[in-house]
Amino acid sequence: GCEGFVSGCANVFPKVYADVYAAYKEGDQAKGMAAQKLAFEAADLLCSGAACGMAYLKAGLRLMGIDVGHVRR
Repeated sequence: GCEGFVSGCANVFPKVYADVYAAYKEGDQAKGMAAQKLAFEAADLLCSGAACGMAYLKAGLRLMGIDVGHVRR
């Protein structure tokens, strides 16, 4: 197990990742597994194909109204 993690995806999909944690705290394994499946799908949305990474995260945040600037070259 682990104590925690840092996730760029959680910045774009905070509720998805908060639901994983809430299910864990509640001891609800079925709910936790369903929430984790959504977390995997969210990560896949932001990291699919050759253009994986920071550009997608920054674009997602920009769509939420959070301007974090452009990807450095």
